[in-house]
Amino acid sequence: MKYRKSILIFVIVCLAATCIAIFGCGKNNSTNSDSEYATSVDIANMNLQYKDNDKDASYDANKATKINLADEQTSIDGAGAKYSDKTITISNSGTFIASGTLNDGQIYIDVDSKYNVQLVLDGASIINTTGPAIYAKSADKVVLTLAENSQNKLIDT
Repeated sequence: MKYRKSILIFVIVCLAATCIAIFGCGKNNSTNSDSEYATSVDIANMNLQYKDNDKDASYDANKATKINLADEQTSIDGAGAKYSDKTITISNSGTFIASGTLNDGQIYIDVDSKYNVQLVLDGASIINTTGPAIYAKSADKVVLTLAENSQNKLIDT
């Protein structure tokens, strides 16, 4: 009886090991969907010099363009930005204050390379499943400021 029990345990262990070897080493078919945004960066041509005002995180909320993130009901109060197809495009220099939630969307910054953009996140949640939540294609400088006492979330998956 002891001999039969030992053989049964041996067979179970062998079957378990075989299952682990067959199913545990399966091929991973994941793909990288971020290749669209993956580019090389030419650091030699980047302006890495900071002026005193570049280090100043203050802003005048009364003069800023306000971006109310609300998925399809996203609205913009002010100049220099527009909303279309879950993308907020900032095309002029200035200060922009974003608040609210944008699911599967993006803030896309594309201004002349001699101008600066200050983007203030004030209770903003931006989730993008196909690329970066904030993408700065062109600008002299983009200053990202977190509003005091705010919680913000940027997610790219």
